[in-house]
Amino acid sequence: MRPVPALIALSTLTAAPALAQNHFATQPKADDVFYHIMPIAWRDGPDSDITDPDRFGDLVGMREGLPYLDDLGVTALWMNPIFPSPAYHGYQHGAADSINPWFGTQADFADFNTAAHALGIEVYIDFVVYGVSHNSPWFSSAFGNPSSPFDDWLAFWNGGNTDYQGYTFNTWNGNGVGFIHWDLRTPAATSLVSDWAGRAGRRRWP
Repeated sequence: MRPVPALIALSTLTAAPALAQNHFATQPKADDVFYHIMPIAWRDGPDSDITDPDRFGDLVGMREGLPYLDDLGVTALWMNPIFPSPAYHGYQHGAADSINPWFGTQADFADFNTAAHALGIEVYIDFVVYGVSHNSPWFSSAFGNPSSPFDDWLAFWNGGNTDYQGYTFNTWNGNGVGFIHWDLRTPAATSLVSDWAGRAGRRRWP
């Protein structure tokens, strides 16, 4: 059996990079007033082109709600992950360089981020660093396939890549969620996750 790597962190609060400005927030200030948003549960924009009646909040609605938050004195937003995920809360997500289509497009995120910064509101996104969704190319390639180029990127227990550190569950709305831990001893896996986090402003969005 392969030993499973220790968890480096459960999640990290990371500044959301802006498309146009390449803007990265500094460390939160001691007097910042944070407001937490679960995007799916906050506000749906009236001019949104997202037509699925089962969806709730989206990035257009979040942008349109910024003046209200500014009036409250909010100076920083902490958001659940906005990356592709079958889970309503956004965790157990896939690649962190793309937007969950539930919430809109990368252009919608850029507009939201730009509008927030114009009001002096920093944007932080919760980001899971220790694993990735089953709905990802890494798991799809490596599961049951030890010859995959991602064989050592993920925390498989056995040589056949069928037993692994992770889990599956169904959410309240019946969506199936699967999650597998990275093997962060593998430099390529660590580099990918670090790149997503945009350390030192290395990576723009997308």
